[in-house]
Amino acid sequence: MMYVHYGDDGKRVVQREAREGVMAAEADRAQAVLSVREACTRLGVGRAALYELIESGRLPAFRPGKRAYRIPGEAIEAFKEAEIRKLREFHHAPSGKERT
Repeated sequence: MMYVHYGDDGKRVVQREAREGVMAAEADRAQAVLSVREACTRLGVGRAALYELIESGRLPAFRPGKRAYRIPGEAIEAFKEAEIRKLREFHHAPSGKERT
């Protein structure tokens, strides 16, 4: 459920119920298009590492102009999920040695 009202300063204020607001915020975040700085923050990597991910094709990005990259928020989320999956597989893979 969404509630719309006007605050004391006359600006429009939109409020959602807590559970709906959380889901909507996650959906908005995943759909956003991020700058390089925002993508670095979300992934916890530096600019050089982010550019390597883009240039290698591991992280989809596009250039709306001649210079700056933009990264879809859903690409960031998909990349994070894939990396987490790889880590889980790595940690659960047999080591090749029998444990005694």
